Amino acid sequence: MANVFMCHLEDKLTRDGIMPALYRRYVDDTLARMPSTEAATDFLTTLNSPHPSLSFTIEFPDNNKIPFIGIEIIKNGTRIETQVYRKPTNTSLLLHFQSHTDKRYNKCLLKTMIHRAHSLSSTTEAFNEECNRLRGIFIPLQYPVALINSTINNFVRDISLGADVKRVKDQISANAVRRQMKDLSHKIGTTVEPISSARNWNKISSQKK
Repeated sequence: MANVFMCHLEDKLTRDGIMPALYRRYVDDTLARMPSTEAATDFLTTLNSPHPSLSFTIEFPDNNKIPFIGIEIIKNGTRIETQVYRKPTNTSLLLHFQSHTDKRYNKCLLKTMIHRAHSLSSTTEAFNEECNRLRGIFIPLQYPVALINSTINNFVRDISLGADVKRVKDQISANAVRRQMKDLSHKIGTTVEPISSARNWNKISSQKK
């Protein structure tokens, strides 16, 4: 019900032209880009005004960094970078390797944390730093160092191979389309070829020989 109420409020603000160009909300956490501190404060007042139960607070970037749901957004010059964020109160309490659970759960947890590190890190440096932090988290939980390192290495290898496999599949698909168009052109006596539009959609044009 709370989400339905917020969606209704956001729709009204959008119709009134008040919503910021960048506005992303997940449950009760919202990320917005504002032109100034004063504009952000005014928008906060607008968000809290429709109902007395609404009580949003505001947090401004500190040293060009701001956290948002497990991710830290960093303004580096004209670029935006991201990395994993942990609250100062985080205890890194995770499943112990010697716990009475199937070892598959331990390995899946390790893989999940590595995948999370990769998904939230916009640079290789940030990913490598997070992998080092994960080593510092999992080693005290008695995860074998060899298992941690092999899982990280296998993940990086699979990511690299995945990109290569995708390129190969794309090339195979493109070649198949070319063959089909060549056959179609031969049958109808008209040259058929793909044209890439501004939106990267494939259209078909025909041209009389």
